Amino acid sequence: PEVLGAEAWAEIKPEVDRAFAGETVTVDGLRPYAGGARWVSGSVAPNFDEHGEVQGYCVMLADISERKHAEEKLKTSEQLLRLVYDHIPVWLAYVDSKQRYRLINRQATKWLDLPAEEVVGRTVREILGEGQYEAVRNLIETALRGQVVAREGQALFNGKARYVSGVYVPHRDGNGEVRGFVALLTDISDRKQTEDALKLSEQRLRLVADNAPGMITRIDSERRFRFINREAERWLGVSEEQVIGRRVRDVIGEASYQSLEPYIDRVLSGEPVSFETERSHRHGMTRWTAGTLTPDYDSQGRVRGYYAMLLDVSERRRAQEAARRAQQQLIEQQRNEQASVERELARVRDQLISKTRLAAIGEVAASVAHDLRNPLGAIRNAKFYLSRKLPESEGRWREYLEVMEREIITADRIIQDLMDMTRASEPELDEVALETAVREAFQRVRGDTGVRLETDLERAPFLISADPDQLARVLDNLLLNAVQAMGAEGRIVIEARSDADFDCIRVRDSGPGVADHLRGRLFEPLITDKAKGTGLGLSICRQIVERHGGRITLHRSDERGTEFLLRLPRSSRRADNGESRRAAGVRLGAG
Repeated sequence: PEVLGAEAWAEIKPEVDRAFAGETVTVDGLRPYAGGARWVSGSVAPNFDEHGEVQGYCVMLADISERKHAEEKLKTSEQLLRLVYDHIPVWLAYVDSKQRYRLINRQATKWLDLPAEEVVGRTVREILGEGQYEAVRNLIETALRGQVVAREGQALFNGKARYVSGVYVPHRDGNGEVRGFVALLTDISDRKQTEDALKLSEQRLRLVADNAPGMITRIDSERRFRFINREAERWLGVSEEQVIGRRVRDVIGEASYQSLEPYIDRVLSGEPVSFETERSHRHGMTRWTAGTLTPDYDSQGRVRGYYAMLLDVSERRRAQEAARRAQQQLIEQQRNEQASVERELARVRDQLISKTRLAAIGEVAASVAHDLRNPLGAIRNAKFYLSRKLPESEGRWREYLEVMEREIITADRIIQDLMDMTRASEPELDEVALETAVREAFQRVRGDTGVRLETDLERAPFLISADPDQLARVLDNLLLNAVQAMGAEGRIVIEARSDADFDCIRVRDSGPGVADHLRGRLFEPLITDKAKGTGLGLSICRQIVERHGGRITLHRSDERGTEFLLRLPRSSRRADNGESRRAAGVRLGAG
């Protein structure tokens, strides 16, 4: 006690008492010493005499304070390290060279939804599963070969997909051998979603800007381009990569910059600016430009640049100029319109005269038909009687009778034309075989000429929806005109095709064509260039075709011949029928 002091002796006395009882006692702990305390480690052992009696004790103590302090620091450091890696918001794990987990932090156990004790000691394959392991296998093997590996991508943990950014850092021992690696994985799903949303927003902004009708740019406070849209590329004649970072003056040229500089100064002072100015284009052209410059402020309210929206209003300017010229020409236009009105009045007058003529025809047609057909009937009966009484030897007289018959037929046709012009009747539609109708009409009008008939029909039979009698009237007129135009020799071609709504019939001859002065009035009544014609045939044809809901036109007339085009509506029943029977074409000839 005198050496150690009362406090230190009180601490060690229990061990001394036990040593006097013959027990070797281990001493380990913090003990008071010389007004302080020390960490000691040792023993108190009894000292026996030759009779086995304890005659004293031996104390062996080592001062381990420095070691203890170092251990405490290490423990504190480890606790701090555990506190850090258990609370950092990243996956942290240590994997040995056998690909077994040796250390895993709390965040990683949350991702896996497993406690640390169920993870440590097991392989990566066992914990992640076969599919996810194969996804990272190459990264693990690369890290175990001593290379640092970094990657970003989607990974699956406990059935949940995460977008992660990871780094695999090899761990080497003192000899440089790779003993494992540390895996640090950060869940960047939220950041990735934000980046994707931002990227989508930028794409939409770019889409809107690139499809805007004008030039859109962003320019910083140093007057350098930071954004241009596609229209701006076209205006400037350069790509965005060639412009970004360059000064406005250098890109648009000194002359254009001088015209815009006052507006740029104002917008960079914080004033929104609108203007309209004329400036030179890069190809030497002059353009009128309407512009709006809007200041761009930072978070402190300072101007950091501006947005420029420019529209080419040259067309509007030209339109204004054109309007001014148009106003100057108004008087002349009024004079021209007056002349046009007078011409139209003349045309209407001519039409009125024509209609008056038709009205006159209508008034006398009935009485003329009655007055002429009765005598014609008597003449026809007399001709018939004479033909029965004349002997066969009177050939010359029989020729006279045949002339009478032809003239009676001509007169009867004229009477029928007059009646048709004034007695329009609605068609009674039926299905008509065009081939048959054409050949019957040709037989009626061909006479003793050498004219040949050919047909080129899209299908056989080619059925059309028409009134059989009225269609025969149209075909008689068209074929008779063709026969009379060609004379003794020639060829008539009837071509028929169908589209979705109409049957299209072309009547083409090889005659000399229609005279130029008649082509515009060909379908008017009483218009003809024939010595014996009435000029009613084509007018009657047009009336009949239009009553069918169709149209007839002079499609072509030149030295190669004349071609008329008839378009008759297809009935719904026939539109379906016959399509399956379309042929490449049926060509038949008749001599």
